[in-house]
Amino acid sequence: VIGVLASVFFIARSVTPGKSQASQIPVQSATVANLSQNTAVIYWQTQEPNSGWILYGESENSLTKVAHDLRDVGEKRGLYMNHAVQLRDLKPLTKYFYQIVMDNKIVSIKGEKVFTLS
Repeated sequence: VIGVLASVFFIARSVTPGKSQASQIPVQSATVANLSQNTAVIYWQTQEPNSGWILYGESENSLTKVAHDLRDVGEKRGLYMNHAVQLRDLKPLTKYFYQIVMDNKIVSIKGEKVFTLS
């Protein structure tokens, strides 16, 4: 069990960079990192500062949880080029689905709008 938890913690997956077709905001890169038993951090970069957050859940059709940039405070959303969003309250050994949202538009990378992590 400890070996599985340790390996999950150090796993990081990259999403191939591409241009957002949904929002026309170029995403230079997106990476899932720092996976632990109940959290994960998603990083991505843009060429222009904008607001961004993540919608996520256990079903591709039910992304009901929202996670904002780690630097956002309360309801105030900052404009950033380097985004870092922590997903919380994840269940161990569970597949999750997420969408990147920037400036109120769902981002697609290489035609995909929903991504996974497990």
